[in-house]
Amino acid sequence: MTNDPSYLSLKLKHRKEFVARYPDLSEWFAEPLTHRVGRLLDEDPRCGPLTDPISYNARHYLTFLGVAGRVRFDWDWLLAVPALNVWVHAEALNLPLVQARDELSELGSRVGFRTKTASRAAQWALSRMLLHSGVPALDAFTVADFQDLLHAIDDFGRRPDRRHFHGDDSQWASKRRNWGSQVFLLQLLLYHAGHIPEVPKEPLPKRVVWPPMPQVMTVTIERYLDARSQLDRPSTVQNISAGLRRFTTWLMANRAPVASFAEVSRADALEFCVWLTTLTHHRTGAPLAPATRRQDIHAVLGFFRDGYAWQWPHMPGRPLLMNGDLPKITRAVPRFIPDNELTVLMDAVRALECPFQRAALLIARWSGARRSEIRMLDLDCLDAYPDGTPRLRLPASKNYSERTVPINEEAADAIRTLHGLRREQIDRPLPGNHKERPARRLFVRQGRVLSNAYLFDDALTRACQAAGLVNPQGKPTITAHRFRHTVGTQLAERGARLQTIMSVLGHKSVQMALVYAHVSDPAVLDDYSSVLGADATIAGPSASAVRNRELTPETVDWIKGNFFRTELELGHCLRLPAEGPCECDLYLTCAKFITTPKYAPRLRDRYSTELVLSDHARSQGWTREVERHEVVARRICQLLDDLGEPLTVNDPPTCTGDHEENVPSIQG
Repeated sequence: MTNDPSYLSLKLKHRKEFVARYPDLSEWFAEPLTHRVGRLLDEDPRCGPLTDPISYNARHYLTFLGVAGRVRFDWDWLLAVPALNVWVHAEALNLPLVQARDELSELGSRVGFRTKTASRAAQWALSRMLLHSGVPALDAFTVADFQDLLHAIDDFGRRPDRRHFHGDDSQWASKRRNWGSQVFLLQLLLYHAGHIPEVPKEPLPKRVVWPPMPQVMTVTIERYLDARSQLDRPSTVQNISAGLRRFTTWLMANRAPVASFAEVSRADALEFCVWLTTLTHHRTGAPLAPATRRQDIHAVLGFFRDGYAWQWPHMPGRPLLMNGDLPKITRAVPRFIPDNELTVLMDAVRALECPFQRAALLIARWSGARRSEIRMLDLDCLDAYPDGTPRLRLPASKNYSERTVPINEEAADAIRTLHGLRREQIDRPLPGNHKERPARRLFVRQGRVLSNAYLFDDALTRACQAAGLVNPQGKPTITAHRFRHTVGTQLAERGARLQTIMSVLGHKSVQMALVYAHVSDPAVLDDYSSVLGADATIAGPSASAVRNRELTPETVDWIKGNFFRTELELGHCLRLPAEGPCECDLYLTCAKFITTPKYAPRLRDRYSTELVLSDHARSQGWTREVERHEVVARRICQLLDDLGEPLTVNDPPTCTGDHEENVPSIQG
């Protein structure tokens, strides 16, 4: 507060004029907003710059009344006035509010904001909320108070006289975004300071428009989305909402008399499915992809299926769609990154300046994790196996389960670098996927989790441009999900078990992991050639049929397409689906069993195991068990003899001539 006598005299004069004009403040509140603000934009040619000099000059006095807690102002006046002197009065009155503002600014700096940015948020949003609510304590604010301010901003934007205060639509749009950011930042600071319990949501422009519907239909939709939000991920609920919004838009345009969903028929639902094929993408102009149509139709299918199962009123008495109505989607081969492209890409990734982007892509490269899993990693996600190999703990994501995977030392070093940056930051735990328990997150900057767009899309755009991996339109040819395909393909090619691939990639079904193992892959092709190749060395009852080309073309075609799935512990089974399931586990003597030299080490291990089991059975006096293990051991010896392989690595083959007579007795 200035001590200039002339300035103080002027302000007292303004106060005297205002009190004389409005002895009762209710009279001032009853005036139009243009008069209460007192000054409009100079750019407005139809109005003078001052509509009410007395109200304009009294802003200083009015703000003092608000800071002192004597008056509460409406949102419209607080949003129309461009600047307030709240903090001048607060400092002059030595209010605790000043200390709270300074603490928030300091906290913002410790969370990761620039001091000026944190201070500006604390001043603009906090000052208006205080003048509206009567200067409560900071911990008295609730999430509802911030929603009230955001709704007030949106309502102000719809005022017919809004341009008198904040210019044309483009100027207002810019100011609206700025105010929304200030409100969000203030909530974020109060959350990390421990004053509000809920993590704020970033303000996003509202582009979603639902069609006008009867009230009963609107209530049903809202009830269903609320129920699904308790069961599904937020992204899934968002997809359901988009599909139902498109369906109701079509329904209201083509079935206007419909008063509730109970009047919707299967014919209507099928007609909607056909209508989707006529739509085009709003940006590219191309027809909607089958995956997009499938997503929308699946939302409608689930809506009527669940409404029927839950016995909700105003819903059809049966499901209107079934899985057979969904568009069919071709199951694509995993698009792994070729080695030559992967090499130059990773060099570009290592050169990224942002440590968060660099770490995110390195983790994707070496773990095969999903983007949502990497983004929500805990701060303490890294530890090690007993042998010192780094181990990464991935949070629950698509399959609602956590898992741990080994990770390359390069990615582990990138995580340790982020640990060093995050160690200096002060922030509260943030919830992860599926509203799970809050935890301090690894990829947090300025108090919030970094977006997928920043961590992956922007980073890969820069890396692909530096590596020259762009299409003719200049767009990157590599996506973050291709790292996941690359890890799965490399695991399959290098002999990893299906259980290992499932564990690393977080698959629940074997079918999902089998997609990484095709006959076209080099490792599986070699295995296939070792059986059906011209010079293959094979053994087993089916060996002669393979050697003499006695298999029918249909049999060969089936084997080519399913060879990987026929693998057993010690070889392959050539039994066709038409022959029915195998009824016994004694595949070593089965007519459909075949094996190759590749399985010789496993055969030797099994031979040794049978010897141990036979000795144990003999010590227990189990005669039949001894006999069973002897038969298996002789059979293994016979197979090794047919393959030209020794019983032990350093010995020549011992099973020669007539097998029943020359196989060594395991009793000796």
